[in-house]
Amino acid sequence: MDDDVTIRLSMNEALVFFDWLASANERDALDALPAEHRVLWDLESQLEPKLPMVFDADYSEQVDKARYEIEHPSD
Repeated sequence: MDDDVTIRLSMNEALVFFDWLASANERDALDALPAEHRVLWDLESQLEPKLPMVFDADYSEQVDKARYEIEHPSD
């Protein structure tokens, strides 16, 4: 089965998810099977080029802001 699946995320959602995924992958913190690890690494590598702020000096602050905006959508 070679059909693609598209998932839409806001920039904030993508940034928070990428940060969590990169951290978990880096620490090998996920109790996952090899195929699951492969999928998670692939997701991380697909997200990274969509998030140019990953390489910004204030990346952590941007992630914190994105987390806050997700947690407090009406602020």
